[in-house]
Amino acid sequence: FYNRYHGLRSLEQTNPPNPTPLVIANGQDGESYGGEVTASYRITDNWQLRAGYTELRIHIWPNPGSTDTSRGATEAHTPDRQLSLRSSVTLGTQWTLDGGFRYVSEIVNQQVPAYAELDARLGWQPVAALELSLAGGNLLHEQHAEFGTPAARRDIQRGVYGMVQWHY
Repeated sequence: FYNRYHGLRSLEQTNPPNPTPLVIANGQDGESYGGEVTASYRITDNWQLRAGYTELRIHIWPNPGSTDTSRGATEAHTPDRQLSLRSSVTLGTQWTLDGGFRYVSEIVNQQVPAYAELDARLGWQPVAALELSLAGGNLLHEQHAEFGTPAARRDIQRGVYGMVQWHY
């Protein structure tokens, strides 16, 4: 894919070279490009694998005459690459086991390091109308950052969840 952007948000100085006050304007242009590949493969009637990979590049620049102070810094608010692998297995007639691995590259501007995580779910359906499941998220680390500057972000915690679904 390829996209062009015109009139992106900018922070303009109203009285240059004084750094303040600033006003929000539309003094930047930009482009993004990349690609995404996904695949799904059924190994057996009971086991399916899915994979996905995304590569993304964003470039933002000030328009001529702009006094924008960010100088396109927002282009680094997104990871360049992401990878996901998922597995779904039906065990007999009542049990399912799902697992997912993901890798996300660093977000340079926000000082968020790259991370890899694993999620898993075990489900049991004793009758057609009832399903019980236990799921764990972010199992590889106690916590990790996903976005935001160090002063403002909250880390995502490891978690374990139970669920009861009644279908009627």
